[in-house]
Amino acid sequence: MKKEFSKSWKASSQPRKQRKYRANAPLHLKKKFVSVNLSRELRKKHGKRNIPIKKGDTVKIMGGKFKGKQGKITTVKLNISKVTIEGIQVKKQDGSKVNIKLQPSNLQIIELNLEDRKRKIKKEKKMSYLKRQKIPKNWPVKRKGSAYVVRPNFNINKGVPVLIILRDMLEVAENRKEVKKAIHSKFILLNNKIVIDEKNNVLLFDVISITPSKKYYRMNLSDKGKFEIEEIKENEADKKIAKIINKKTLKGKKTQINLSDGRNFISDIKCSTNDSVLINLKEGKIEKCLPLKEKSEVIIFAGKHSGERGNIEKLDLERKMAKIKNKEGRINILIKQLMVIE
Repeated sequence: MKKEFSKSWKASSQPRKQRKYRANAPLHLKKKFVSVNLSRELRKKHGKRNIPIKKGDTVKIMGGKFKGKQGKITTVKLNISKVTIEGIQVKKQDGSKVNIKLQPSNLQIIELNLEDRKRKIKKEKKMSYLKRQKIPKNWPVKRKGSAYVVRPNFNINKGVPVLIILRDMLEVAENRKEVKKAIHSKFILLNNKIVIDEKNNVLLFDVISITPSKKYYRMNLSDKGKFEIEEIKENEADKKIAKIINKKTLKGKKTQINLSDGRNFISDIKCSTNDSVLINLKEGKIEKCLPLKEKSEVIIFAGKHSGERGNIEKLDLERKMAKIKNKEGRINILIKQLMVIE
């Protein structure tokens, strides 16, 4: 059996492979193995459920022979993923006392050692979940159900996590376990790239592909401003529209275009900020520019008119406003709240 750590290893139901993974894992991964649950007070204060334990933390033993006892961490042994606690000892036959090595899973941190500068920065990281009552209003998720909902990796108000799309919107999976299994099997693609995390955020006009069933879906906005999934044809899955939010000039007089979905392109195409571009996902380049001008068709993606579509009747670049004509009449919208789609 190979003794080297495999970076491509994802998961296995075989205990021998699980033990091998833990034993051969590098130190930066073994540090995660010694993560310890935080008390309720610390969870509310720091916004985290658990944190890698460090020397000087005060912990409470939650199970076993020493259940209920408290003490400070004296040593953290990453090579065996165990810790020792001050005052938790047993007697040997010769009468001497030795420290007991405890599993981090049996502990709870009741007081953090905040002298470490790196820990002060990391403790501000947000929780990996949201309370159901605090999810964005544009998510098409029922208000009643489990107490917590997965938090996306970024842009919480601009998209929906892959997990919610597959489980709640498309209903192609019953639970999180099935979604993870599909992701590990590389069955799910987002904008022609393999999804590696169920928390990946699907933004407006992003394309999700399910390879076994050969079905393709695009993220869109309903008339009421809620995200919705629409099924598209295979030849439409290679293209996507995004808004230009910034332009930069790099060395060699090259122009970098920054898009609303986080993509950056170096392109010679003539375009301006607030225009839209049509991206070829297969080739990874910009096909054409959709300029912001009168009579252009736009979609409103923010504000109280979110989800409405119409045509630009008049542009006021000084006030950064646009007059939109739609089915119901005419409305004035900030340019930053709309995107050209044709």
